[in-house]
Amino acid sequence: MQTEFLTQLTLPELVDLIEKDFIASQEFEPKNAEQLYMSSAQPKGMGNTKRFDEFDTGTYAENKDEGANSSKGRVAVGYNKTMTMVRRSIEIDITWEMDNNGKKEDVVNKMLSLKHYGPERKELDLTHRFSFATETSYTDRNGKTIDNTGGDGKALVYSAHTLKYSSETWRNRITNDPVFATGALTLAEQIASVNTFNNFGEVRDIKYLYWLQTSYFT
Repeated sequence: MQTEFLTQLTLPELVDLIEKDFIASQEFEPKNAEQLYMSSAQPKGMGNTKRFDEFDTGTYAENKDEGANSSKGRVAVGYNKTMTMVRRSIEIDITWEMDNNGKKEDVVNKMLSLKHYGPERKELDLTHRFSFATETSYTDRNGKTIDNTGGDGKALVYSAHTLKYSSETWRNRITNDPVFATGALTLAEQIASVNTFNNFGEVRDIKYLYWLQTSYFT
């Protein structure tokens, strides 16, 4: 039976007369999602929220006639997002009798081991950011609504993202959401080459693996 409390009653298989061997079913996939994110530490005593603002500048120099003043460059603060810290934990209880009488100490110790719970939950949350990338929010396993928008208030993957200081829009969602294939990859590369702007609506080239990343608390 499943239980949150290790006792001789809930898990009699560990104390009865029958000699048995146990096989662990605790195999987990390697953690891969975290490499797509930037981490940001929050020192003790610094509160439970952290705000991230983007700043932007113009791109091109302008012509300057002899004796004339230089054109003024543009700088601006763009969108922002505020992150809120969430604390997660888990515990498993065991009676003195089970701890003392359990015949399979290694099995009991593995049941009481909590080291995988935190990393597995982090991996789940990090992958959900991509699983629900076309949604503005999703509900986590504890029933909490998670904001999954970018600074412009749109879903992370969207067909008409806005810019802070321009009426231009940009897209990172391919029309009709094709399955991954050579053609779909080509379309994505085409969108990336002509649809990347700064907040003033000027075309930019960026390192996409860097900008794919999002921050999270550690």
